[in-house]
Amino acid sequence: MSDVVSILNNLHKIDAQKQPGNLVERIMQSMTLKKKQQAMVHPCIIDGKHTLVYEHGLEQKDPFAFQKIVEFSRKQGYELKEDQRADFLEGVKRVKNRHHANVVSVMMLTAGLMSQTAQAKSSFGHDHDTHLDNDVTQTHVEPGFDFDFDSYKSQDELVSGLLGWINSHSSFEYNIDTLPDIKKVSARQIAVVAFGGKLPKAVNPENLQIFGLYNFNEKAVYLLDTIDLDTDEGKGILLHELVHYLQYQTGLDDNVKCKNELESLAYVLEAKFLESHDHKHNISQSHIQKVSQCRV
Repeated sequence: MSDVVSILNNLHKIDAQKQPGNLVERIMQSMTLKKKQQAMVHPCIIDGKHTLVYEHGLEQKDPFAFQKIVEFSRKQGYELKEDQRADFLEGVKRVKNRHHANVVSVMMLTAGLMSQTAQAKSSFGHDHDTHLDNDVTQTHVEPGFDFDFDSYKSQDELVSGLLGWINSHSSFEYNIDTLPDIKKVSARQIAVVAFGGKLPKAVNPENLQIFGLYNFNEKAVYLLDTIDLDTDEGKGILLHELVHYLQYQTGLDDNVKCKNELESLAYVLEAKFLESHDHKHNISQSHIQKVSQCRV
């Protein structure tokens, strides 16, 4: 119970979230390792509202702790939401380091509390300290936590985990209760979607090498049927398209001169994901700049 009180005390005033970095720091400093592993509630922003997400089934498991959270949320103006994942506190499989397992529960969506105006950064290949210095994303990259995706048992669980990874490593604050459709299709089918209809006779879909795309009309992610989601490379391709899904879901596509500008953040996060799994890649700053340019 003292674990919940400790967390709530550090969230005591929403006004304090004007300096969210300090808020997160204070939360983590105040919690011992045991408290981090037993945390029952985490702060985030959902649909623009300050929200406390509490453990699935907490009302039945610990009514006293639940009541404390309810009272606090009423006094401080937080929305309340129950985490629908039954494994909220069994999050060990979501991260490689057991000591970090339930820190994810506290920190998962706190990237949404960070400034929305910072530039995106990453370092990969031989290009270091890459900046996305246009206004395309209104989003920035965070250190975040790395999850153990090898233990995920279903495609939906993988998609949910990747969306959580994006939330953790950027200032997106997407509610991962809603997942996009994932469609694995042939090279011809994915080419037809890319061209918006019938393919020209001169086009050989096999030569296009389209591995994935986001169809904003259907709100669905298309993946080439040869993509193996058990590999880091396959997960990276899916993550790239999920970034586009989030960009369209949050209206960032309305703030660009052309759709190519949306590619920069997707490639930066894909590279960051692959690096976090020690997977070599060819995503360079020059490549990102090239594919992100608007063409007349």
